[in-house]
Amino acid sequence: MKRILSMILAAMLLLGLLAGCGGASVNKDYVGVYKLSQLSTFSVEEYASMLDMELEEAKESMMVELKDDGSAVWTTDGEAESLKWKSEGETVTLFDNASDDTIEGTFADGSLTFDFDGETVILTRE
Repeated sequence: MKRILSMILAAMLLLGLLAGCGGASVNKDYVGVYKLSQLSTFSVEEYASMLDMELEEAKESMMVELKDDGSAVWTTDGEAESLKWKSEGETVTLFDNASDDTIEGTFADGSLTFDFDGETVILTRE
């Protein structure tokens, strides 16, 4: 009986270990906090001036934190949303498990570039 219980426990442990395999891939080089640096029509400095904001406030008006466990926090105008992220080559995909919403961007030279309905948004790692 002990042997059977030991084998069942070992099988359960093995299944638990295998459950963690095959998940989304994250490039650890992309981990960090990225803040707004450029809009397709304005620099972040022009954007701050237009909205009568301090520069740092403008940068933090849109930002994302990519964490090494595959989680992410997307913040827009002070409202944070918890997401997951994965990477494949230079493509970074943010997604919400509760819905089918995804945001796809490109990583290059320490920045993430996203396109939102024709508006290009560049977030640079701080």
